[in-house]
Amino acid sequence: MIKQDLIQKILSGFFKPGDKIYSQSEIKEKYNVSTTTVVKALQDLVSEGYIFRYQGLGSFVSKRKRNELVKFSDLEFSPDAESVKVLSVREAGKNEVPESIEKNDYLIIERVKINGKVPYNYIKSLIPKTLVKSENQVKSKLSSVYDRVFLDSGIDLLKQLYRQTVKIIYPLPEEVGKILKLNEGPVVKQVMSNYSIEGKLLEYTTSYKRWDYYSVQFESPNMP
Repeated sequence: MIKQDLIQKILSGFFKPGDKIYSQSEIKEKYNVSTTTVVKALQDLVSEGYIFRYQGLGSFVSKRKRNELVKFSDLEFSPDAESVKVLSVREAGKNEVPESIEKNDYLIIERVKINGKVPYNYIKSLIPKTLVKSENQVKSKLSSVYDRVFLDSGIDLLKQLYRQTVKIIYPLPEEVGKILKLNEGPVVKQVMSNYSIEGKLLEYTTSYKRWDYYSVQFESPNMP
């Protein structure tokens, strides 16, 4: 009861980000509960990201709640000058499918994004073969994997469940350095898995982006 009531006061704006909420003694008196119950409720609010506590000062509303939905944008540089070159399209060999993903017959599609004359993003995608018609499993038809999958299978990969990890890699892999024409420096490695609502893997993509072409933006989804 205490926890839910305080959450409601925070979400409704009664307590705003940065505001000090009731003290332990005030909560104990207001809700007629024991000190143990008060401490447990406050600890839960801290662990769930609603408040933070300063010893001797009290409890305050967090400026951003943990697990709050945010909009993530991978910003591109000069999109008007961007082009895509498909390096290869082939059936994946058994040793080319990571052990961490479900077994299936996959296509491997390797591409590089180019800004002006600078190759800045090397992308290697594994797609179930069934998502692309056999006659379209060629380089000339796969500059946009998402468009091709939508046209051939009716699946919009942009609207599926996904998981993405981002990691800085240094030194850069030799093969990646050759493709991106980099002799040294870090690269940004991004691994993304796309899943259907039934949990079937639809895409497993690994990309390596030049560090000087990597920029992201986070914002609330309702930002104007």
